[in-house]
Amino acid sequence: MADHEIKKFASGVHNREDNEDTPKDSAKDSLNWLTIDGKVELARGKVTVGIEGVAGTCPAIHIGYKSTGVAILWRKIATKIQYFNGLNWIDVVTSLNANDLYVFTNYSSLTGAWTFAGGPGGLFKFANANPGDYIQLYTTTDFFCGFPLIDKARMYLWGIAKDQTSLYRSYIDVQRDGTSFTQVANENAASGNGSQTLFSGILLFKPGQPKRNCGLVTIKCVDGGGEIFTDDKNGNLKGSAGGTGTINYITGAWSVTFVTVPSASANNIQATYVWENTTAKGVADFTYSASRLAGEGDVIRQDEGGDAIQQLVIGIDGNYYSLKKQSAYQHKYTDDDKTFNNQVVRRNIGVLTRKSVVTTGRGVVFINTANPDRPQLTVLEKNPLGDDILATELIPHFSWEKFDYSDAVMETYGQFVVLSCRAQSSIVNDRTLIIDIVKNTVDISNYGMKALAKDSGVLYGGSPHTQTVYKILNGFDDDGYVIQNNWDSKYETYGVRRLKKYRRLRYRGEIDPAQYVEVYADFDGTGYALVGTIRGDATYVNRSSPSSVGTTMIGEAAVGGDGSAQVYPYEMQIKAMKIPKFRRRSIRFVARGIGYVSVMESVDWDILTYEDKLPKAYRQKEHVSLDGKQVNQ
Repeated sequence: MADHEIKKFASGVHNREDNEDTPKDSAKDSLNWLTIDGKVELARGKVTVGIEGVAGTCPAIHIGYKSTGVAILWRKIATKIQYFNGLNWIDVVTSLNANDLYVFTNYSSLTGAWTFAGGPGGLFKFANANPGDYIQLYTTTDFFCGFPLIDKARMYLWGIAKDQTSLYRSYIDVQRDGTSFTQVANENAASGNGSQTLFSGILLFKPGQPKRNCGLVTIKCVDGGGEIFTDDKNGNLKGSAGGTGTINYITGAWSVTFVTVPSASANNIQATYVWENTTAKGVADFTYSASRLAGEGDVIRQDEGGDAIQQLVIGIDGNYYSLKKQSAYQHKYTDDDKTFNNQVVRRNIGVLTRKSVVTTGRGVVFINTANPDRPQLTVLEKNPLGDDILATELIPHFSWEKFDYSDAVMETYGQFVVLSCRAQSSIVNDRTLIIDIVKNTVDISNYGMKALAKDSGVLYGGSPHTQTVYKILNGFDDDGYVIQNNWDSKYETYGVRRLKKYRRLRYRGEIDPAQYVEVYADFDGTGYALVGTIRGDATYVNRSSPSSVGTTMIGEAAVGGDGSAQVYPYEMQIKAMKIPKFRRRSIRFVARGIGYVSVMESVDWDILTYEDKLPKAYRQKEHVSLDGKQVNQ
């Protein structure tokens, strides 16, 4: 009969239906192999950020940004909120409840780039330019301790302990002097003595006012021709004559070094700046008048079912979607900010956790656990034939019920949705599902994480076992070890029931010289046995045609990560040795080295067919007696 060819791999794991009926390029099981760009390739590994943490978990990680675009990595572990300084994790907030979840959100304003964190222990504000300090906007004695999301210069807050079925909206932060800003001009900051060039102090807005921060700072010498230092919104004061300085937006601490010595004169060093209190007509002010005015705060009740709002996301339509355990709300305000529409768009759908929802180019994607016996990957999307919202099941050929989503967390990553969860037998997240909702593929990794965040092609994960952050799907090893992996093809019958054999297995792809892949075959469920090896150092590898692959791979190009590696094309064949006549066969790939490898094409060559009999392993079960107790009658 004709050769059996797989010219590209595009189907991922199919594990719901009888796998004899699945696409010929599909896997019945897989671990740390990724279906991408018409091939299967060994997934990238993981790398520790900083040093390995002690026993515990890392339940929240977040990427903040300075005004220059430089990323600041935040996390919440145990009782602390910390940031990463490039070498170590630095404590910022301490004495939190170890079991409490915190949610982070970013905000850029005229005063700079900010990150907020909110949870049961308070609402906190951090300047990414000065990450070692913070403002506690609300404490446990206040009402507004919840989970924040900032959009369009306004904060949304949910998960408030005393009102878990409502969304709170803040004032619109208009960033205008006299409204949310207070302008300070020519504040006396220091006096020159005729010899000193270095000056420092604390701006007067701060003492006794813990909720205030400053911005748009200018320090100058008012003597004729004096140097002027201006704020770059990144914590630096840059002198007009080349002098240098710093400003801490949280504490008000400033320091400048003049190029020219200021003259001896009282109060000739002056500061001009603005200060704000975010809880007063800013993004953390949730108050409103008895007859609410446009731009003020508000409360939106979402009491369907009486259960808590789990997560709030912004849809691609610009509306806001709240996911509960058994329902989903949509709400939107009119353009004049005076009235809003708040409605249940779907019942009998929902999520178990606050982190298992993401917005994609198609819609709001989540793991729907409203029916715990049949969880489904679902998207909330606009009906193309009307104005209503559809809840569409995605990738039904995957057995989502094989996993537990009680601590699930989701993130988008390039073209993928990444979902960390756990095998049904596990007590912590130990699997990450890598999902392409356009190409309808799912692949499985064992890098189960308790938190996820991304930045510039790098995906970060918070460990469910220790207080550690990793770069995941990154590099070609698992923190120095070989990546645990296997890719198991479907049980292939070549479309006929007859017994058959093949003479050769042929494979084509790319490989790192240090990598080698063992190829196993299972005939009629008798177990996998080694039949050959694809080696990166073999003569069938074409060393004259190298290409580069990145240490992280999203989409169709290598981006981000920590560099790239040279790989080479191979095309090889494995001769069949002492294989039985079989009705169906499955092939397993297991990469045993460290380095990249892919399989782009597979051929079972020169297939021979035989009689239509049971495979030898089952033949003793032929001619079964009428009572089913005896065989070979």
